Amino acid sequence: MFMENKSAIFAIGMVAIALLAQTAYAAHVARLIPNATADGGMLDSRQVTIAYSLSQSYFCSPSLQSLFGNSSEVTNALTYTNCEAGVFGNMSEADPEWSPIPIYAGFSIFGLNASGSSPLGFATFQNNVIVTDCGAGGTVSACPEHPHYLYSPFFTMVEHKLNITNGMYGLSEGVLPMPTHDHIVETDDGQALDNWYVVAVLVLDPNIMPNASTGTCKQVVPSDLANATGNCLTSLQAMARAMQTNSSSVAYANKGNPFWEALREPNSQIVMPGIPLVTMINNSNMNLDIPFAVKDFDYFNPPSRNSSLQSTIPQTSSSAQSTTSLLTIASIVLIIVAVGIARLVQIRRKRQ
Repeated sequence: MFMENKSAIFAIGMVAIALLAQTAYAAHVARLIPNATADGGMLDSRQVTIAYSLSQSYFCSPSLQSLFGNSSEVTNALTYTNCEAGVFGNMSEADPEWSPIPIYAGFSIFGLNASGSSPLGFATFQNNVIVTDCGAGGTVSACPEHPHYLYSPFFTMVEHKLNITNGMYGLSEGVLPMPTHDHIVETDDGQALDNWYVVAVLVLDPNIMPNASTGTCKQVVPSDLANATGNCLTSLQAMARAMQTNSSSVAYANKGNPFWEALREPNSQIVMPGIPLVTMINNSNMNLDIPFAVKDFDYFNPPSRNSSLQSTIPQTSSSAQSTTSLLTIASIVLIIVAVGIARLVQIRRKRQ
């Protein structure tokens, strides 16, 4: 009888542990998936919230035709998007927002399972998920007010390196989903709604790509730098240093990466297409403008108990709620199983 009780207690204990793990995982996943009005970002090495407008949407200007002409490639791209990356865009009456893209992760940055992305749409590197503020366009982790697709001559260049001349994943040549990325701003602009032009930042050193949920970096590949994570991309200043810092980790992490090869295998930790000098770091290299406000609290750990901020605290997205609901149902099932085991043990004891 003692052994039966011990087995029952052990079974119930294991179920309780599983229940706690499921609940913690549900909460974790819910915070990683951007909701309908907000996601995360960094300002001066602290985490903030990017709060989107409910009345204004992103826009892409100038048009693809005015930037690239009326070639068949551009005409075909227009069936998917009017947004581009790689060419000087519109900077009038807007503030810069930099978007670090973990391009060292190869095609997994586009959120497609066939390219090694995570089920939620995040990029992966060395079998680990790269948690960014935004997952790839069209995935459950995509950020609000972001285009699903981008056109870029750089994408076309990479496709041609792979001897692909008619597009990838069933898309037109030079068109791919919006890649996974973070957000860096240099001001909160009084926490008011404003237009922000996007600057693409191609990250080649995985040691300086922060985990968006924690705002910290860790060394994941060998480096010849004394401080491999010293330029962790959490501020404009760190980004400027990374632009001028070479590291052996770049070649190590990007061997065989067609994006790195198309860039002519630089050793700098980051590359900003069309922006060769640090003095030009505020220049735009996309035609994408997004209206949002920077709220001065951590998106991943919001001050939910502060009533004065309730109107600006992001709520859990429907996708995250669905995920949490499924895990909650699983937890209830585990509880029922535990109760059933305990009841069976009780019945056996009475019969004896």
